[in-house]
Amino acid sequence: MKKLNYFLLDLDGTLILGKKVLRGAIEFLEELKKERKKFIILTNNSSKSSTAYLRFLRKLGFPVNSENILTSGMATAIFLKERKVKEAYIVGTKSTIREFESLGISFNPQSKNLVLTFDTTLNFKKLEKATEILRKKEGVYVATHPDNICPIEEGFIPDVGSFIALLKEATGKVPDFIPGKPSKYFFEKAMALLQAIPEETAIVGDRLTTDIKTGKDFGITSIMVLTGETTRKDLENSEIKPDLVFENLTELTEFLRSRQ
Repeated sequence: MKKLNYFLLDLDGTLILGKKVLRGAIEFLEELKKERKKFIILTNNSSKSSTAYLRFLRKLGFPVNSENILTSGMATAIFLKERKVKEAYIVGTKSTIREFESLGISFNPQSKNLVLTFDTTLNFKKLEKATEILRKKEGVYVATHPDNICPIEEGFIPDVGSFIALLKEATGKVPDFIPGKPSKYFFEKAMALLQAIPEETAIVGDRLTTDIKTGKDFGITSIMVLTGETTRKDLENSEIKPDLVFENLTELTEFLRSRQ
């Protein structure tokens, strides 16, 4: 196996579940820092800003800095800015909207552009407005990521993919682009931020269709941890196969130590 010096890390189901730190997660990041490995947490969860995530993760005890976090919300705002889109109706939490505005995308309730994020404050009024925009479809429609569900301590809750499906049923429209995992766009942004070498890079996550698919699509080492969405049975039945599988991050840390 190649020597791994760069790590793309999933968040929900890999490092945390809700407010719960998963087994071995903090120790794993401490090990990466000790061995001078570069890492970035790539989360599709766009319910918080990167600043809010930084505060949240530090409070839980994770040894992270701002350069260690890239959300699908950040990637979506950057994507829009690169395409000269300056405003949109953003279905999102106040934290997420503040992040978009800090990155140059202002919230405009009269906009023809629609951005769909993981809005944990979603209500019927927001859905009604999104439906109105999509029925006319005169602007850009972007969703941050495609995940149908988000793992939490009690199980799962609906995620952006479920919102996309609801709006498709109501309007017949689907997003023009989805910047989050497993898109090439998100991957390339993360690799550029890390200045990573593909053959020395691994992605670690709990989802076959996003994390592991990203690894397979872009020729980097894919590592599955069975602490989130995917079960052993799912793994056996899937055509997408990770390079390595561990029960948790404690096992992965021990594996990496054994190869030093």
